[in-house]
Amino acid sequence: MYRLIHKLPKGCWVGDLSRKYPNLEIKIYSLINFDGFCTARAFIKDLGLEHIRYIKNHENVYNIKTYKDGDYTSTIKVLCNCPLTEDFIKSGAIPTTPVNVSCGYAQWDAPLEDDIDIIELMSKLRRRGLTAMIRKAKDSELTKRQREVLIKAISEGYYDYPRRITLTQLANKLNMSKGALSEILRRIESKIIKSYIY
Repeated sequence: MYRLIHKLPKGCWVGDLSRKYPNLEIKIYSLINFDGFCTARAFIKDLGLEHIRYIKNHENVYNIKTYKDGDYTSTIKVLCNCPLTEDFIKSGAIPTTPVNVSCGYAQWDAPLEDDIDIIELMSKLRRRGLTAMIRKAKDSELTKRQREVLIKAISEGYYDYPRRITLTQLANKLNMSKGALSEILRRIESKIIKSYIY
């Protein structure tokens, strides 16, 4: 089993939604691909009318149905144009669900068995101009707090070049000391680097 983390292309409704509203919690629970179209069932926490309008008006969305699951959660079904899922299926990289989406990136596990499958998938992603990180799925995942800090650092531009925010400014936004934030980021980076394969 391998874990894939990759940027979603512009024009992908869920990638665009997560970049525009980085605080949304988005999980894709099913993907069905047919003739270049994709049906996705997604769980979105704190989904509001503004978000639904954004999805409905997206250039690659043909239909959307919403189902209220509780006071703060909704499930949506979206019919869209998504050739990226076709690449995954042809490579044998059928995502296990959920696919977690945040800040324009998707993270999911795939039952890839050999290096040939991995190389084929990576070359298809590169042809689309997308970068990806593939690593063996391990138990040493980021903690919830580490994920929160990493998502905030990415969405605020800490890892952009040039940086859009300093370590001190990011620490202030997270209500923590600069030293504590530096230590958490080093631990996050260490976990990611040590698990990196390709």
